Amino acid sequence: MKLDLIANRMEKGMRSDEYLKGIREPMPHWLAVYEKGQGLNVRDFLRSRVVFYPGSGFDGQPIQLFGGSHASHCFIYTDYVREQQDVIAELADPHYGFREPRI
Repeated sequence: MKLDLIANRMEKGMRSDEYLKGIREPMPHWLAVYEKGQGLNVRDFLRSRVVFYPGSGFDGQPIQLFGGSHASHCFIYTDYVREQQDVIAELADPHYGFREPRI
């Protein structure tokens, strides 16, 4: 959808979560059948709708917004200040509501 159309809907008072529910997608099959320890097929991952968040720190709002509306099921968080093990430990905190980081 073109950005001007999205902006127009937002100007008319549509909240971002309402808009995203209108473009929801089913969970990708590869993710639905994924089991812990299984390898990740990068091509399948990148064929999914992916939210990329540079400089993310520990901000879980995009996961709540896009994941909660089922507009996306795949997220790439990157932050040169955070170490991988710190991000995994933070996401494992019950505060975030993840059962465990899936991949």
